Amino acid sequence: VAALQTYERALGMRRQVGDERGEMATHLNMGDVHRRLGRPGEAIAAYGRALAIGGRIDAPLMRSNALKGLAEAEAQREVLAMRTELA
Repeated sequence: VAALQTYERALGMRRQVGDERGEMATHLNMGDVHRRLGRPGEAIAAYGRALAIGGRIDAPLMRSNALKGLAEAEAQREVLAMRTELA
């Protein structure tokens, strides 16, 4: 997916310049893309990385967005698992 490739490049640049807030935002965006693509495992990993950064910087709104995305991805994973069991 082109969006994820763009975010990967952005992540590298943000890391190079030490932009942790931007890195956190990029992980949040990547989590959103994965979730929308029906990839809850990858979304959960991305939100987790965002939360890890959020523990080091003062970004309460982004932390709450990461927690919200994490909860939504966990719910999505559960729904997909139930659908698999019922199939």
